[in-house]
Amino acid sequence: MKTKRSCLPLFPRVEARGNSIVIIEEDGCETLWGREEDEITARRVADEIQIELRSICYIKRSLVRFMNKLVDDLVELGVQAEHLDSVLYEGCFNIQRMLMELSE
Repeated sequence: MKTKRSCLPLFPRVEARGNSIVIIEEDGCETLWGREEDEITARRVADEIQIELRSICYIKRSLVRFMNKLVDDLVELGVQAEHLDSVLYEGCFNIQRMLMELSE
């Protein structure tokens, strides 16, 4: 059985410029994240932030794909189109509550 290899997205990119850390979005927008004590620390922190931001982006994209599949499944199961938004919202809201309880 062949397994699918996933990759993190290419953006956002995070760069160390001197001791400054800059986040670069896919559209070219740049945001100064902050500054570190020195250039070496800034590079290390930039690498960590980049992996975390790309992971968040990967999670969001994966959840959107999965939710689109859920919508298709719900339609096949006979859920009326006018109820899909509220059903999805309630399902997601319940998950959000569960996640909040876990963090407590």
